[in-house]
Amino acid sequence: MPVFQTSIGKIGLLVCYDIFYPELARALTLQGVDIIVGISGSPKFEKDIFESIVKVRAMENTVWIVYTNLVGKEDETEYWGGGFIVGPGEKDKKIPGSPIVCKAPYEGECITIGEVDIRKIQEIRPYFPVLRDLTTRMYEQLADIHRKLT
Repeated sequence: MPVFQTSIGKIGLLVCYDIFYPELARALTLQGVDIIVGISGSPKFEKDIFESIVKVRAMENTVWIVYTNLVGKEDETEYWGGGFIVGPGEKDKKIPGSPIVCKAPYEGECITIGEVDIRKIQEIRPYFPVLRDLTTRMYEQLADIHRKLT
């Protein structure tokens, strides 16, 4: 999975349905991304699903996620728009969570600007050490199970 070094940090990309696979966001995180950009064409009825999953991916990986979605109508399908930026978490919370720090309105075109401070990632990770405690053995077992089932 390609990672791009930019002047603001390392950025990785997930396209639409990719966000449903936690392994893809984790692979980008293990490559050192600071920001995952997610782009989607999610229909209106899937809004709550995508909003929840994006927040979970940011929390699981303690990264920023900048998410954008198609807006308007194409043929019979309506898209909800509503892009947002999710932070890596908050160190003063006992239960980790990824706050939405900036959000576009639903069902309308717009440009939304929010602040992303990649230094916050290093502040959060000691309080939510999932990446530190990760073992590759888990992935080997997951791959073995998948091979047996397919």
